[in-house]
Order: sequence, then structure tokens, then C-alpha cells
Amino acid sequence: MPPKRRAAIRSREGTKRPSLPIVDDQYDGLTLNDLLSRDDFNLSLHFSALQAIDNRLKTPSQKFQDAQLFEYIQRVVDAEEHREVLERVHEKTRSQECRVKVTVIRAEKLAAKDTDGTSDPYCILSVVKGTNFVSMLRDDYKGDYPVKMTEAKESNLNPEWNEEKEFRVKRGEITTCSIQVQVWDQDVGNDKKVKGFKGMGRFMKERMQLGEVDDHIGFASIPLSSVPAEGLEKWTKLKPSKLVETISGRIKVQIDVSAIQGERNQIADLQYAGILQLCIDHALSRRTGSDEEECWSGELCTQAAPILTEFMTQHRIDQLTGALIRWEVYINAHMTENDCVLSTKFIFDLLKKLDEASKVQNRIREASQLCASRYKAEMLLDSIPLFLEQSYRKIANHREVFAKTKKNYIVELGCLLKCLKQISSLTRLCPKLTDNKLLEVEVNVKRAIERGTEELYDEVYNSMNEQQLEDDLEDDPIADAELKEVNSFCKVCSHLHSKLSEERQLYQPVFQTVINIDYFTTVYDAMSRKLGCYGNQKMKRAREIMSSHGKTDNPQNEMYTSSVFKLYINLKQMDALKKHTCLKRNRRNNQGSSTVDTDSTQSKHTPADEELETYYEWFRPALLRWLQLSHIKTKAHLATAVEMDEMKRLDDIVKHSSSAIDTTACLQAVLDFWRNLQWPDAVDTYTISFRLIDDVVNSAEHYAKLVHQKLNSVGFYDLEGQFDVTQELCLALNNLEHVKSFVDSLTQKMNIESIAERVGEHTEIDLSKEDVIEKVETLMSSAMIGLKKTIQIVTDKVGDKMKPDMLRYCREFANKIRGDSANKSHENGFDRKKARQNASQAIRPLMSYLQDNIQSLHGWLCEPNFYRVLEILWIESVRALKTVAIEEFVHEKPVFFNQCRYVLSQQFMDFYFADGEGISLERMMEIDEYQMLNAELKLRGVKTVDLIRLFYYKMYQDQQDMEAAPIFGLLDVHVVYNREESQLEVGVLRAENLLPLDINGFSDPFVVVRLEPDVMFEDKKEYKTGVQKKTLDPLFDDEPFIIKAPLSTCSLEGVMLHFGVYDHDFVGNNDLEGEAVLPLAAIQGVATEDTRDRSRSVYRLPLNNYAKTERDERSRKKLQRLNTRVNLLKLEDAITVDRYTFDDEDDEYCSDLGSYNQPLELDPLGMLQNRACHDKLANTFTKYRKKLDKLADEDRISKAIAAANGGR
Repeated sequence: MPPKRRAAIRSREGTKRPSLPIVDDQYDGLTLNDLLSRDDFNLSLHFSALQAIDNRLKTPSQKFQDAQLFEYIQRVVDAEEHREVLERVHEKTRSQECRVKVTVIRAEKLAAKDTDGTSDPYCILSVVKGTNFVSMLRDDYKGDYPVKMTEAKESNLNPEWNEEKEFRVKRGEITTCSIQVQVWDQDVGNDKKVKGFKGMGRFMKERMQLGEVDDHIGFASIPLSSVPAEGLEKWTKLKPSKLVETISGRIKVQIDVSAIQGERNQIADLQYAGILQLCIDHALSRRTGSDEEECWSGELCTQAAPILTEFMTQHRIDQLTGALIRWEVYINAHMTENDCVLSTKFIFDLLKKLDEASKVQNRIREASQLCASRYKAEMLLDSIPLFLEQSYRKIANHREVFAKTKKNYIVELGCLLKCLKQISSLTRLCPKLTDNKLLEVEVNVKRAIERGTEELYDEVYNSMNEQQLEDDLEDDPIADAELKEVNSFCKVCSHLHSKLSEERQLYQPVFQTVINIDYFTTVYDAMSRKLGCYGNQKMKRAREIMSSHGKTDNPQNEMYTSSVFKLYINLKQMDALKKHTCLKRNRRNNQGSSTVDTDSTQSKHTPADEELETYYEWFRPALLRWLQLSHIKTKAHLATAVEMDEMKRLDDIVKHSSSAIDTTACLQAVLDFWRNLQWPDAVDTYTISFRLIDDVVNSAEHYAKLVHQKLNSVGFYDLEGQFDVTQELCLALNNLEHVKSFVDSLTQKMNIESIAERVGEHTEIDLSKEDVIEKVETLMSSAMIGLKKTIQIVTDKVGDKMKPDMLRYCREFANKIRGDSANKSHENGFDRKKARQNASQAIRPLMSYLQDNIQSLHGWLCEPNFYRVLEILWIESVRALKTVAIEEFVHEKPVFFNQCRYVLSQQFMDFYFADGEGISLERMMEIDEYQMLNAELKLRGVKTVDLIRLFYYKMYQDQQDMEAAPIFGLLDVHVVYNREESQLEVGVLRAENLLPLDINGFSDPFVVVRLEPDVMFEDKKEYKTGVQKKTLDPLFDDEPFIIKAPLSTCSLEGVMLHFGVYDHDFVGNNDLEGEAVLPLAAIQGVATEDTRDRSRSVYRLPLNNYAKTERDERSRKKLQRLNTRVNLLKLEDAITVDRYTFDDEDDEYCSDLGSYNQPLELDPLGMLQNRACHDKLANTFTKYRKKLDKLADEDRISKAIAAANGGR
């Protein structure tokens, strides 16, 4: 489009008609009701309404005919001269001017006209004759109506404009004219990049054109006669202006066509308000009695809407003025008419439309004075405060106004709150509203809620006081009056708790969601102040009454205390509602005042003793009496229960008697009291819990003593001889276990962990959560000693009575297997199958004895007691076998101990395990007696050569412990294994820091090398180095020793290269400096095939000296380690390894030597000494070790050890 043509269109579009002055002196200062009472105003209103109907455009889509609307106006105005006014209207010439309002909304999928594949679309539109394309861009275009243009949208094929344009069209041309919207691509200063083949074509086309010419994208024509009365909004497909054009896309427009009055009506806004008021009055007059009980939705008769719309349009009343009028008229009716209670949803819609209109038209209205000026934003300064005051009154009385019995009560309340929130946005329309304190919605709503809550308390309190209470204490009229006061207040608290709990569910969500006010926090804060003030006054007198009654067993005190406890429970329930609020606790465990956790509301100051959350302080005297009375009554009831118990099973399923059930019922009653009490103060709760735990456990212990005394009375502890299962014994154990199981879960029932957390958070006492739990556990442990001791006495007695028989059967077993054929033939070959059979047959009498007694116990005892007795019998079985095997038959051969071990780990364990129904394998193996016996039997049953290997294995372990701080010096050696030759190459390099064993302060050291155990090798020779004179750090230059040794033997654990360092003496025996061992399995050539790195073949070995002094020192340390050991056995290894079956007896050498050193550090040398009398190899080895002991200098060794310990 040429720039001049575009500027001309802009100029015509901006032309405005001259504004008319507003004259309203005639009705200035009168209210709408005053105007409606004047005949002249009613007549003008009546005429204008009929004229608007008569002047409207006639369309087929109109719902009502003019006659129907005239009739409706007649009913509304109720004027006798209606016919004369209607004739005047018909005589008056209709206005020939109509308004056409066109809103260009958006377009989509437009054709690309620029080189980059986009367009810069804009629209031009006008009223044209017919529907054919009109060249409105031509300079010589002279249409009857102006051409208007939208903004251009750069590089957009789906533009959005949302621009409104208005035309004035003659009434007679409505049927022949159309709205034509043309879409063009703006090409001013187009320097876009060329994209693609089509883009090149567009570029060449533009270059061939002369000047700047916009490209046509498409047009659409909508006949005005097709626009219905309510307007038209539709998508229209774009059409080409020429046949050769390629057009795509569509455009969306909205068109409204309405007639307008030719003459300006200076009081049109007043007349519009009057018509609306009359329509409202007419609608209200048609409401029936049932309708009046509900809120009015603001809905008028169906004929009212088209009349009001036509009047507003024809008289050019803008949207803001219309919204203001509707607000003022409706809200005036809402505030003044008794039968006009508008729905808050409708009021919210009025406010919302008023706000939307102000956003769009307030600026236009300030610049133009086309409308009357009576309805301005300043009118809100009167109506808004009145509406706010009424709204706050409704909120204060919301329990009645928005009661749950009313229809849509939550919706109505929510919309009312939305109205309050929406009003704050009207300050943009009327800034002076900000000065009114009523617009502080959050503060005023909270005040209204508080006021309503206080009124609720007064209403409930007065209602409860009017009820007649029964006389509970006829002999004490004063106390009776006080009791009535307590009971009355108790009912108040109960009713309010129920009321507030329900209201929290009903009203909290809507207040929180709509205006972000914590409704329940505000309600609870106001209610707690009222309850706290009155409750403190009542309980002062109650404490005086309880003190005057004296002792706890006073009947009057018991009755009064019961009522007080009921009041305590109700106040506790009220206080518990605080967890649903934002109020902070004001207790000793939470410092600070009770405030609402928001900035806008603070709790009113309340004296500390009148705060509801300190209600528990009022009941301290009663609390102590409750605890004392409960304990006394519980013990008395337990004594009665045991005395009345006939010691008979209640039925075949329940294995305890009546006294156990009575006892747990009594203890449960105490816990019920604790659960209901829930004392709020953390420190007090901690103290009370200690008292309560002690009382409960003390009661349980008292019951155990009573049961124990009853067992004595039947002579259970006096019986001697054969053990027999008695009914009294089993029932007594079951009764005690039943009570113990209740007491064991006491800390869980009392939720001690939660109490510990509260105490741990306390700021005034130095106790953590862990400290509290530890103290409670300590208390429980110490308090349970008596109960556990009684149970243990009874269960231990079972084991004590069976012990003599078990020892007798074990001795018979030992005598049978010590001389059996498997034992005698062990030297010539071991028959493990026969050994198992002999051991199983020999132990069978003991198994039968145990089976008979355990079956009887299983039938009578409950499960925990049965397993407790079963574990005692397991321990007694282990002890009996230990007494026989280790103490009485200690010098037997290894096969004897292996058979004992087989019985222990197979026969005994399988019997007590009972296919998973008895004691678990883990539990049996973790018993100390079992571990010690199994380890010693295992070691005593091992072969002699393996005992020797174990001796050197332990020697190497001790040697490793000395690496950090050697006492007797160090020895450096070079050792490598030659696999090809199956031989060891051993070179002794040097020694250092040896002990001075000569009187000159030096030594003459030399080294002796040998394989151990030598019985495993063909080469039993000793290899000696040369003697180095007068030195403590000798260097040895001997040739390496070549020692033949098979690889398979060298790879075994406990096979060592032994190095003995001696001081050479010319007179007497050589002195032992120390000895060291090197496991052959760890050297190069054995552990690894690669022997190229010679540096890895050098070993530094700390020397040790096993003289008597050193052995005593090591025994002392060994005992210390055993005393501090907690887990003597790794159960996961023991279950699979330590169940002995004779399977390893066929092996030449033990393959798992390290397991023989677990779980106890037993002495292999002592075992060998016991075998020396009947084992040649053991005898030879023990003599060799005794010889070495004689070569040790005890004095020098003692001094070296003392010096080393002192240095550490």
C-alpha cells in the first residue's frame, strides 16, 4: 500500500464526533428510589423503554416479538397511561442510524507472500455494497463508509489482532451491505532473506513491480443481514480477489449490529437504572415462599435481558457505566429489601464484571464525555463499605447464615469470601477506597470470626447452665453444688469440642483456599481464651474440695475425683485441637508465647495461669491421688486373683490359669489410664512414666512372688529323686510368662520413644533422646530383675532335677565307646561308619530319657516357656558331656573325643533343633559352654602331626604380632622354591638386635635351619651356619642350603621352615637367642610360579623365645583377649563347618588348620603332652620342645620383656 493511502485511512479512522455536555441539574441529589416516586421520571423512563423496543432491528432470530416486550414493560412499570405512551412511541420516527461493531480476532494458515516464507499481515475493513471484492486501497476509492485498518503483524502466518472497529450504518442499508475484511501483506522496507525456490520467485516478482505494493492475501464478506440480534462470532474462509490468485487460510471476526438513538438522552443512565430496579422488583414479587428461604440468584424474567441490552446499546451506555449501574441497583436491593438476599455467587459476578469493564473502558470514559456522568466510580465509596460491613456480620454469624442445613452453604460462603477478595481490585477504579479500613479484608475477617466464636461460647455456656443436673452427693450440698459446676463446665467443653471439630472440616478449607486465612487457628485461639479464663476459676475451687476430702480412699473424694478426671479428658481433647492450628506451644519444652504463626493476627494477651494449654496444672493434686490409688487397688486385686486361682487350665488352647488373665487386665487398666492421661508437659510425663513403669513392674513382681509362694505350698522345691512334670509347675511358668510378655512390651505400649523425643527437644534439661531411652531401659531392666529371677528359679530347677540322670547316662555312653572296636582298630584303619553307629547306640538311652520328659513339657508349657526350658536342657546336656569327656576321660585317644564331638554336634544338636521346631542352630552354637567344649573336643580329636602343625601355625601368628616391636631381635633370610628340582634354596643373611647372652655383653650367634613338622619330609636334617664371634648384629656368608621338599607338602598350612638362633658356648649347652618360622606356602615358587623378582624372596622375621617367662606373659595376654571377646564364633561358618561327621578322618593331613584355632586359643602343646604316654610322635615332639626350653636364659629373657613393656 502506498504510504499516502495508508495515512489517509488512519486519518479517517481517528475522526470523532463532537462530545455533548452533560446536564443533570433536574435530578441532582435525588436517589433512585426518589426518582421512581416521581411521575415525570417514570413517564420518561416508560417512554424510553418502549422506544428502545420499537427502535430495535428486527431479525428472524429474535426470541420475543415487540408485543411481548411491550406487555412485559406494562407489567413492570404498572402505568395506566401505557397505551397513550405506546402510541406516542409509534408516532415518533424511528432512528435511522445503526451501529456496527466489528472485532477482528485472529487468522490462521495464511498464504506466505514474503521471500522468507512468511507474511506481515494486516487487515483493512469497511462497510460495502454487496459481497464482491472492493479495491479499498486505491487512492481514488470513494466508498460511503470509512476504511479502517489493523496493526501489521510481522512474519506471522497465524496472527492475532483482537482489535475493535465501529461503523455507523443507515438502517435501510443493513439488508444490502456487508462487512468486508481484506487481509494484506505489508511490504514497506522488506529486506528479508530469500528462502527456497518459491522465495526466489517472490523476490523476482517484487523486483519487477514498480514502487511499494502490498500483496493481497485474501478477503471475506459477511452480510449484515445475517447477523443475529445477539451478535455473530465465526470463522470465515478467505477468498481471492482474482481468479488467478492462490489463497489459503481463514479469519475469525465478531460482529454486533444494533440500532442507536438519534438524539442524545441526557438521563439515559438514570433511566437504565430505573428500568433495572423495576425489573428486580417484578422478579422479587414473583418469588414464592419456598424460594424466599433460599438466596436469590439475581435472575430476571427472560424478557428483561433483551430490553436492557437494547436500551444500553441504543443510548450508548458504555460497559463500565452499565457495570456500575448494575452493581449499585442490585446491591441497594440486597442491603435494603428483606426478601432480597442475593446469592453471593451473583454478587461476585457483578464485582468481576465491574472489574473487567474498568480495565477496558475506564481510560476511554475519562477521555470522552458521551455518557451521563451521574454513575461514577466515586459512588463505590458508599456502597462498598456498606456491603463490607454486612459481609463481616455474616462471617461473624456464619454458623447460622451458612449452616450445613442450607443449600449450597459452602459455595455461598466461598463466593462471599471471593467478593471480599475481588473488592480489593476496585481500588484501581476508585483509589479513595484504599483509605477505608474495611478494605483490610484479612484483619476484618479474622476479627469477625473471633467475635462469632466468643458469641458461640456464651450461647453454649448459657444453654448448659439452664439444664437441671442430678444430685450426686446428697449428704454434702456444698460439694454437690460444686460438682454441678464441674459437670456443667465438662458438658460445655464436650459440646464445644464436637462443634469445633465439625467446623474445622466444614469451613477451614474454604477460608484457606479462597483468602488464605487459617480459619481454625483464629477460632481455636478465641475459644481457648474463653475456656482458659473460666476453667481456671472453676478448678481453683475444685482443688480446695479435693484437699478437704483428705485420704485417697475417701468415698467422697473418689466420686469428686472421677468428675474432675472427666473434665480433664474434655479439656485435653480441646487442647489437642491445637495441633490443627498454627499456634505455638507456650510450655516449658517450647519457649515463647502462644501466638498465631502469621503476621496479621496475634493472640490477645492472656495471663499464664488462664491459658488453656496450661490446663493440666489445675489437676496436679488429682494426678498424684490417681497414681497412688491405682497402685494400691491393683496389688489388692492381684492377691485376690492368686488366692482364687485353682491352678487349672482354662481350656485346651489357653495354657495359663485365671490369675494371669486377671493380672494383665489390671495392668492394662493402668495403661488405659496412662493413655487417657497423656500429660502434656514433657518433663512431668518423663517423671510420671518412671513412676508408672515402676508401679506396673512392681505389681508384676508382686504377682510372681505370690505364684512362687503357691509353688512352695505344693512342695515343688522339696521333691527329690526322679524328675516328674507337674501341672502346677507348668501353669505357674505359663502364668509368669503371660504377665512377663505384657510387661516386656510396656515401653511400646507407653510410647516411651515419643516421650524421649519431647524431652530431648526440651531446652531446660540436659537430657537427649538416647539418654531418656537408656534410663528407661535401665529402669525396666532393674525393675524386671525380680520377675525374671522368679521365672529363672523355676526353670533352673527343671535342669537341676534332670542333671543327675543326664550325668549318669553320659558316663554310660563314655564307658561304652572307650573300648569299642572302632577305637581299637584305629591304628590299622579307621571305620568311620562303625564309629558313628557305636556312638549313636551308646547315647540312645540319654536321648530316650530326654524325649519322654520334653514331650510332657511341650504339652503343658506355652511356647516361650518350652523354649526356655529346652535351652536349659541343652546347656545341661553340654555340661554333662563336658564333665565326662574333658574331666573324667581326659587321657583317651583321639577317636574317643571325635565320637564325643559327633554326639555333641549331630545327636544333641539334631535332637534340640528338631527339624526347625526347636532351638535354632545359631542359638545353640552361640552358647559359651558349647563353643568351649566343641573347640576342645575338636583339638583333642585331631591327628598328632596336625597338632604339631597347629603349634607352628600359632607360633607364626604370635610372630606376626611382634613385627611392630620385636623383643628378641630380627633375622633376615632369603628363601625360594625351585619347582623343577622340587627343592628349597635357603640363605641366612643377617640378624640384628640379638640378646647379649655372654658375660662380655655380646653373643656368638649361629642359625640352625630345619623343616617342621619333620615327620612330613624325607629330609629331616638340620642345617647350621657358621658361628659369628662377639656380635649382636651378625652377617652370615654361608652358601645357601639346598633342602629337598615336595610341592604338595609345602603348600599345606602349618608346614614351616624353622630358624633357631643360638649363642655358641664352648662349655655346656648353647643358649637359645630366639626362634622364627616361615610358612612354606607363602614363599616364592610355592605361592607363585614366578621367581624372577629376587627382592621378594627376602624375609625379615622377628625372633621369639618360648621360655617359661615368655609363655607366662603370653598366657596372661591370651586370658585378657578371651575376657574381652564378645562373639566367640562366626555362626555362618560354624553351621556348615563345625557339624562333625568323621568325613575328614580319611585325609592324610588336615586341610583347614586355621579352623582348629577357633573359637578358643587352646594350647596344642598341652594336648601333645597328654598324648605322650600312648603316642610316639607326640612323645618325640614334646621332648624336643623341652630341650629348647632348657637352652633359654630365663633371667635375660625376663629383663628383655620388662624393658619392652616399660618402653611401651
